[in-house]
Amino acid sequence: MKKRTKFRLRNDLAAQFRISIFLCFLGALTSYYLFHTSFFKALSKLGEEPIATITFKYKTAERKFLERVVWDRLRQNSPVYNGDTIHTAELSEATVWFTDGTALELAENTMAQIFLHSDGTLLADLGEGTATVDSSESGNGLTLTAANVQLNVKKGTKISATKSDSSEDISLTVQKGQASLSNGKDFLPGDSFAVDSSGQTKELLSVTKPLPVEKFLYHSDGMCPVDFEWKNAGNSSSVQLKIASDKNFSNVVQSHDVTNLSNVSLNLPKGLYYWSLSSGDGKKQTESRQGKFQIIQSLKPSLIVPAQEYTYTYRKVPPSVRFIWSESEASTAYNFAVSKNPDMSNPVINQRSSSSSLIISTLQEGTYYYQVTPYYVLNRQGLSNPSDIGSFKIERLSEMTAPLLLSPGDKEFLDKTKKSANLSWKMEDEPVTYRVLVSSRADLSSPVISKETNENFISLSSSELKSLKDGEYFWAVSQSDSEGNVSEFSKIRSFYAINGEIEQRSVFPPDGYEIWSPLLSDMRFTWKTNLSFTHYIQVARDKDFNDIVFDSEASGQAFSGLRLPEGQYYWRLTTKDDNFKRATAGKKLFVVPEFLPPKISYPTLAKKAVVRPSEACNFAWDKEEEADYYRVKIYKNESNKPFYDENFISDNNIDLNVENLEEGSYRWEIQAYSYETETSSRRSSLLSDSRFILRKIRPATLSSPENGAKIDGWEAIENPPLLKWASGESYSSAQIVLVKKSGPEAGEKVFNQTGHSQKLPPLSSGTYEWTVKALSYDDLDISSMEKFTFTVEELPPFPAPEDAETDGTDLFNASYLKKKPYILFKWKSVPRCEDYILEILGKKNEVLFRQIISGNENTSFKFEDLKKLDKGNFTWRVKAVLMTEDKKEILIDGNTSENKFTIDYTLKANGGKRKNRGALYAQ
Repeated sequence: MKKRTKFRLRNDLAAQFRISIFLCFLGALTSYYLFHTSFFKALSKLGEEPIATITFKYKTAERKFLERVVWDRLRQNSPVYNGDTIHTAELSEATVWFTDGTALELAENTMAQIFLHSDGTLLADLGEGTATVDSSESGNGLTLTAANVQLNVKKGTKISATKSDSSEDISLTVQKGQASLSNGKDFLPGDSFAVDSSGQTKELLSVTKPLPVEKFLYHSDGMCPVDFEWKNAGNSSSVQLKIASDKNFSNVVQSHDVTNLSNVSLNLPKGLYYWSLSSGDGKKQTESRQGKFQIIQSLKPSLIVPAQEYTYTYRKVPPSVRFIWSESEASTAYNFAVSKNPDMSNPVINQRSSSSSLIISTLQEGTYYYQVTPYYVLNRQGLSNPSDIGSFKIERLSEMTAPLLLSPGDKEFLDKTKKSANLSWKMEDEPVTYRVLVSSRADLSSPVISKETNENFISLSSSELKSLKDGEYFWAVSQSDSEGNVSEFSKIRSFYAINGEIEQRSVFPPDGYEIWSPLLSDMRFTWKTNLSFTHYIQVARDKDFNDIVFDSEASGQAFSGLRLPEGQYYWRLTTKDDNFKRATAGKKLFVVPEFLPPKISYPTLAKKAVVRPSEACNFAWDKEEEADYYRVKIYKNESNKPFYDENFISDNNIDLNVENLEEGSYRWEIQAYSYETETSSRRSSLLSDSRFILRKIRPATLSSPENGAKIDGWEAIENPPLLKWASGESYSSAQIVLVKKSGPEAGEKVFNQTGHSQKLPPLSSGTYEWTVKALSYDDLDISSMEKFTFTVEELPPFPAPEDAETDGTDLFNASYLKKKPYILFKWKSVPRCEDYILEILGKKNEVLFRQIISGNENTSFKFEDLKKLDKGNFTWRVKAVLMTEDKKEILIDGNTSENKFTIDYTLKANGGKRKNRGALYAQ
């Protein structure tokens, strides 16, 4: 296996090697500086004043001096001299800013040469591409030439010119102001012409908005509105406007038919677009204008640093405050202002910045407000779209304070067997250096450890820990800042250095434990400790142990026999050595009494224990929230020995079988208990007791007819049954309740009792249920606990009455009724029936008349109440029945005989027509 080797430089060559590397690096820096200076020096001329400066966006532009053939790449704000030729490549745009304020904007793939005549006039010769001359602000205008075309652009004019390298013609569009050709022809705003080399003009489809190359800058979210305006569309039958994202119009974004319109406004997102406006006769395109525009969305800057309402602090040297904000697209610079007023009036700092950050170190203490406003060269917008106003504070601090020590706590132990141990303190905002002293003396003299650190802790190594002798040590920390300010030492703390970990903790009872006062003296207080110091158990009324009520030396690791009144306490284990005092955290202890006795609800002296045969007696009490179970004891009269003793009852009531107990006076007791838990001892309530009277009810019993008996139908009518019952004790009131469960005329009947039997009225067929409800003379319910039923067998219905007819005729006209103003119904008698029911029904089978006819022998009925009827056909029916005496219930029903009759009348006696029902017939 190949042995690994490591190269080591000889000590006598190391210095020479480092010097050689340094000289090579210095030579490289010098070469770069000379190249940079030489390269950019070529961009300017010595001894000649520039006539303009150039700025560009999206790539750069090229410039060629008049006397040279070499093209130079320009940088922002490069000078432009008389006779310079400027060229923009694909996706490159540039703006030439003349000293008088005139601007010449060159689109991509455009070349122009600029001149300054001795009389101060400017000239731009457009070789190819698209150029826009803008002297609308403060410029004096210029002369624009292309091929043999010369155009005088006057002051206050903005005009766009396009020249193709394949044609000598130049397309001109005047947006505002005025321009004129050398032949004297004037152009006004909105004019668009093609001019050939001879000076002849041809009016074109004129697009006045937007220009062939134009930029739109907007500062809001969402879309940007772009206005299109044109004229000279003539009588074209079709004008189409297309917007595309590429110059070949292969990706059309929007397409609009704008025939008969002269303007339209479109909403578009940010981006680069190409437009085409064409006119034609619907089949052939006759004229088209094209251009491009760019939508630039520039939102207001967002303030990043300092954060809103951030506070800077210093003692002697004001802080260097760094300001950072987000860039706004298309802005070339930012105006930065700081003021002490929320409205930014009277700024204390107002300066320009070309970057999106700067550092200010001159601000004194106070509250400041700051704002950033972008500066836009584009469209000569200038300062606009300011950011929100941010705020920050600068506070001057007082002298440095002493650090606050954190760990270890005062009088705590450090285990010397560990690999390391930390001493820590609270970190301050400004300090640069902390000084830590550890000494075996309380005044920190002759320190055994002295360290400086930039952190808020030091770590004692294993060797440093082992070097400490067993015993108490003192330590403190001071701090200093970058200005040289030094604080006082912190409050001195001490710790004990020993071998191994210290264990001193209380075990039982836990924090918040509740102990029932009778059990307190038997409760064992326990703890664990490996310290050899004398320990004391302390009990206080407050958690700071200022009000100590018990303080006793404790040997071993347990203590019992404590006696305290009921209340809230804190307990702990502590030592009292002069050089060492250590106490466990105080734990809360509650000494609690018995909880309230359960409240008995039933039975009591006011509420007898009333027991019916075969029923249990319910003993009930209110539920105690703190109770887990209950114990119930029951005594006879004055006996001290309970005949019933039941423990661990979880519910708040029990059912007891007392059927074998005698009536009389009793007493019962109840006591609540709670189980022992992790946070409380077992506990009981005070005893609750009550006397009560046991009363055993002997309810009424049913005798006859026996339950489920069947009774012949005619027997139930001619000889109704006798209901018999018995009572085990005297009653103050009693009722027999008879309920018909099935069959016709179902319902309930009540018979008040003075004895122990009840003769029933005739009964119809069906099922009956009966029972007895009664009260004793001491107002106890001695009602029967059972219900008997019997059935009355069903009887066949009576046959339908034979020969049921109306007397003489079934047609009753005016002449008949004039002689006999009534209708006589008749039929033959039906054996054993006692009543007949006759009904007259109307056209809709509604009952117009009903009559009960008593007596088996009464087999006819004279109907004289003719006003109940009207002209028309009617139905009448009759049946034989057997009814109760009050005629409210049908005991035996019958089949029905049914016939029809007709009332036909024309005139009253006086010849007039009968109009209303109720007028007497033929009268």
